[in-house]
Amino acid sequence: MIDLAMETEECKLPLEDWLLETDRGFKVNKALLAAHVASDEGGNLICVCQTFWKYSCGVWKREEDAQIKSRIHRKIAIREEALGCLTSALVEDVYKQLGLILLAPPEFHFNREPLILNFTNGTLDLDGGLFAEIHRRELYQNIQFPYDFNRDAHCPNWDLFLESLEFDPDTLSRLQEWAGYCLLPIVYGNLQKSLFFIGEGANGKSVFLETLAAVLDNVSHLELSELFDRFKIAELEGKLANICTDVETSKVMDARFKKIVAGEPQSAERKFK
Repeated sequence: MIDLAMETEECKLPLEDWLLETDRGFKVNKALLAAHVASDEGGNLICVCQTFWKYSCGVWKREEDAQIKSRIHRKIAIREEALGCLTSALVEDVYKQLGLILLAPPEFHFNREPLILNFTNGTLDLDGGLFAEIHRRELYQNIQFPYDFNRDAHCPNWDLFLESLEFDPDTLSRLQEWAGYCLLPIVYGNLQKSLFFIGEGANGKSVFLETLAAVLDNVSHLELSELFDRFKIAELEGKLANICTDVETSKVMDARFKKIVAGEPQSAERKFK
């Protein structure tokens, strides 16, 4: 991870001008222009699986292709001498070369420190229970809870709801444990579990799941059958949980479901990617 950060930092070295004057007018050095764009980002932009990610406010966020291309367009347009070279083909070429410059290594993946949770006001290390009021770019976290961490916070309404379920202490403890497990960004250790609620309506299932989804924020809602669609399954990327209701239990469980629960790599496709 440190190596990747160092590689992106290298773009800060002084670069030659990307616009060259020739006997026939001005010419754009596309590779050098891409290096300038990378340098402007100061290590806050990487390319992973044909997708750009930008670091901002303590978290890595997916950057739309159009935003990157717009940035390249503006970079060229501010040089009056380069306006005659400005074409969509030029922007597209520089965009592709930028992806090569900022390409993450094959072994790269986000959230390599799954026990460090990211909040808007800092990070919490679950291993030692320490909270730091800083964010670290080199952790490459692409999941951030959209609220501040408060160790002294209480949840009286949640406690009352759990009491109303009239479950035994062991069941309540398991539910709380499950909610905590969902905070982790990846399948950790041998915790390869899924949770099914079985029962009639109006017994608290929806309230529990809706509350959990609100706390996690970053969740998907694919039905079981959609998990095996090569395009739909891409929606699971970077999600803390997949929450669905009214599961059809009469169908035979696909073996691929077990692989998803186990956190095994899955093949997925994004349209036009």
